Amino acid sequence: MTIPKLACVVAFISFFLCFLSCCTPNPVHSTTKKTSSDSEEQPTLQKIEFRGDLARKLRLSDFKEGRVNADLLKVQTSLENLTDKDISLIYKFEWLDDQGFVIKDSSLVWAPLFLRGGETTALQAVATSPKAQNFILKIQRAKNP
Repeated sequence: MTIPKLACVVAFISFFLCFLSCCTPNPVHSTTKKTSSDSEEQPTLQKIEFRGDLARKLRLSDFKEGRVNADLLKVQTSLENLTDKDISLIYKFEWLDDQGFVIKDSSLVWAPLFLRGGETTALQAVATSPKAQNFILKIQRAKNP
């Protein structure tokens, strides 16, 4: 094989390996109330499942719900890092109306979260619309810079 052909092959392999490392899946993990009309202080959640490497690293627990000013839905849950290593995450709450449609507003942004090994923190949010009856909590790993 000549030097130019060898260089092309090496360049292609390098590009391919770089492409694979940049496209590693970063799944979004989410949960919501099983029934949007469930207004108990600790409503039943749909199955909470972390996939991939987060499955054995994170746990959601101690979910609570209430109202602020009698009309805005407020939710809180505890997120626990089950490992001894630090984890950088991002999360957001999406608010749903009584029919399950997302209420579009300025609160639909990802927030950073840094969890130290063994740490538990509360994730809390208040809906910006009185139409909110349910939520989706989305969590994923933060992308490394």
